[in-house]
Amino acid sequence: MTKKFKVYKLCKVKKILKKYPILLINHTLNLNSKSWSIVEKKLINSNLKYYKLNNTLTKHTLTNSIFSNFKPILSGSLCFIYPKKGNNFESNFYEQIKINKTIPTLALKLNRKIYSKNQLSTISTLNYKKNVGALNKTLKKILKTPYYKFKNSK
Repeated sequence: MTKKFKVYKLCKVKKILKKYPILLINHTLNLNSKSWSIVEKKLINSNLKYYKLNNTLTKHTLTNSIFSNFKPILSGSLCFIYPKKGNNFESNFYEQIKINKTIPTLALKLNRKIYSKNQLSTISTLNYKKNVGALNKTLKKILKTPYYKFKNSK
C-alpha cells in the first residue's frame, strides 16, 4: 500500500471512532462473496453503513487512544457498522444483532466506552431516559424496603 492510502485509512478509522457515538464492531472472517453481498443488502435496507478495517492500521490507531483496552479483540477481519444519519441506530440495534448470524457482533462502542456482547445482553434498550427511569424505579423499591430485611437476610 502506498503511504497516502495508509494515511487515508488511518484518518478514516479515527474519524469513524470520533464521529459516531453508537458503533457496532462485527467479525467478518468466515464470509465469502455471496454471503457478504447478502449481509450488505441487509445493511443497506436497515439504513446502516459499514467500513471494513485493516487490522494493523486499526491496532496502531487504538494504541494511543482511549480505546486501548479494545486492542485484544482485534484478531481477524473486522467491520464497523454505523447509522447513515445521526443516532437513529437505537431501533435497529437489536435487529442488527439478531439478523446477522453470519457476522457475529463482538462489541458496541457507545459514546466513549466499549461493551462486549455479554454486557449488551443485560441491557433492554439503548435509550438513556428509559434506562434512567428503570434505575429510578429500582432505587425507589430498594429504599422503601426496611433495613432489617437486608440485615436478617445474611
